[in-house]
Amino acid sequence: AIGDSYAFSGLTGATLHVPAGCRAAYDVAPWNVWFSTITEDAEDGINEIKNEELKVKNDSSWFDLSGRKLAGMPTMPGLYINGGKKIVIK
Repeated sequence: AIGDSYAFSGLTGATLHVPAGCRAAYDVAPWNVWFSTITEDAEDGINEIKNEELKVKNDSSWFDLSGRKLAGMPTMPGLYINGGKKIVIK
């Protein structure tokens, strides 16, 4: 059985976007069972993500620029994302 040490543990039904020409390598990866679809993207980036594929759980959530969700509004100065917009905290 695949252990819980993988970052994708517990993920179900997600689409994994991979660089063009390397899907075969991802198809045999032991953690690929957590993805319902593995899609090769164009060589210059993601082909297209449709609005209905985007799922926003909470528009008031705060994220750092690495995409990590924060517990609440940040108190440290920096650039953050909130409601899909870049916000500067001074």
